[in-house]
Amino acid sequence: MKKTRVKLIVKEFYKQMNPDMWDGSGERPDSFDTHAWEYPLTDAVHLELAFGYDESDGGWKYFCDLVYSSDNSSFDMTSGHEINSPQNMINSVMQLCREYE
Repeated sequence: MKKTRVKLIVKEFYKQMNPDMWDGSGERPDSFDTHAWEYPLTDAVHLELAFGYDESDGGWKYFCDLVYSSDNSSFDMTSGHEINSPQNMINSVMQLCREYE
C-alpha cells in the first residue's frame, strides 16, 4: 500500500477517534473513542484500527488488524504504544498492509 493512502487513512482515524491527540496519561477525554474503526482494503479484507488498554502492559495501545469481510475474523495484526503518534501507526499499517493497494 502506498504511504500517501496510509497517511490519509490514519489521519481520518485520528480525526474521529483521538482528535485531541491524548497521550494516554491523566484523565481520558470524552473525545477519545475505543470502538473499532474499519476501512475496506478490498471486497474481501478490511483494516480495523482501534485503541485499547493493555492490562498486562499497564498502558494504552493502538491495534491494527486485518479482518476478512465475510465473517469479521482476524488473520493478521500488530500493535504499538504512543497512541498520540500517527506516524507510529502509519509505520505499523504500512508493514501490515504491504500487499494491498
